[in-house]
Amino acid sequence: MRFECADIEKVGRLLASYDNEADVVTCFEKDTLVRACLSDSDALGKVLWYLNPLKIKCLLRALQQQTDFYPVKQSLDVLFVFRGLSFEQRAAAYEVIAPMLPDLVRQMSDFYAVFSRLSVGQSVEVYEKLKTNLYGFIGSAGEFVSVCRFLPPTQRTEVYEALKSRLPHFIENKEDFFRVLLVLSPEQCDALCAALRPTLPNLIKTFDDLADMRFDLSCEQYSVVCVALKAGLPNLVKSIDDVISIFRFLQRERCAEVYEALKPRLIDLIKSVEDFSRITNYLLPTTYPGAFKAMAEACLPNLVKGKKDFLVLLRCLSPMHYETVCDVLRPIKLSFQRDLQSLLVTDKRTLSNAAFMASLESYRCKGAGGAVCCFWATPRERKNRREVGASLREGHGAGL
Repeated sequence: MRFECADIEKVGRLLASYDNEADVVTCFEKDTLVRACLSDSDALGKVLWYLNPLKIKCLLRALQQQTDFYPVKQSLDVLFVFRGLSFEQRAAAYEVIAPMLPDLVRQMSDFYAVFSRLSVGQSVEVYEKLKTNLYGFIGSAGEFVSVCRFLPPTQRTEVYEALKSRLPHFIENKEDFFRVLLVLSPEQCDALCAALRPTLPNLIKTFDDLADMRFDLSCEQYSVVCVALKAGLPNLVKSIDDVISIFRFLQRERCAEVYEALKPRLIDLIKSVEDFSRITNYLLPTTYPGAFKAMAEACLPNLVKGKKDFLVLLRCLSPMHYETVCDVLRPIKLSFQRDLQSLLVTDKRTLSNAAFMASLESYRCKGAGGAVCCFWATPRERKNRREVGASLREGHGAGL
């Protein structure tokens, strides 16, 4: 039955003038309009807007005595009664209605209707009374996620523990997998991925499938997924950008494990010194000591073909890597090694001061000669260094 707004307001203001349950019961028995409004859950919810919390409790207790006309008989009635109430009004209504709520939840649609109007604390109270039956209602990934979203972490863990043996069977596609991960802790994600390991390649088929997860999952959750998928990651990544986007969201302590799985594929993806520099500057500092040298030995002999490649490498790398690069390239008879000194001097403007000095010092110490160092010194410094430079030229004049 639909009621005019004026009728709702009239009943609301009339009931707001009463201070005890007896007056409400008398009004309910004598006034046909009041009886009609209070017998309909939608109209009752609108009437409650006009009452303060104390009078809401008074009215609902009075209505409970009228069993033939009591409007809250199913879950949708709870939805209508609570809709539009303030937090204080809803708390007052919940205090009266709470004992009957577990009996109203008979299926998942009832769960949504009731729990969508409850606070976290109220949800926990009702959950504790119906949880045994609730586990039997859950039959899909979507239903599992919906239940968990209404509950705090402690109760989520209870739901997970009760359903963890069935949970892998709920996941039919990547959307189910992603939604379930969102409501699990990293440890639970790890256990789920372990249970799903044989079917993970069918759920995550492309790099885009993996990339879609990274912005919504936490760093810990995303790291668990990448480690679980590490055997298949080489087939998913298609470029250096894909690799970097994976490691950008990984936990630092999980980088080494994923890097080892990707290393053979990574060497194939590095096509230029720019690619090498991006990977080594971004990725390797977060893996483990020695990774840079191993990658340099695998890639640089095929990448550095001339002066231009060498200078691009120096510009892009951190000075901390120069000595390793020198060691890796030294056995290779590059055509530009003989004029390395003039190469570094003429390119001083394009290299930063720190990069220039670091590379120069590395090559000087390895045998490039000391004359270049004296060339960039001030007149006073040249005088002090002249003898040192001469001895270096005599001792290492053969060059690199």
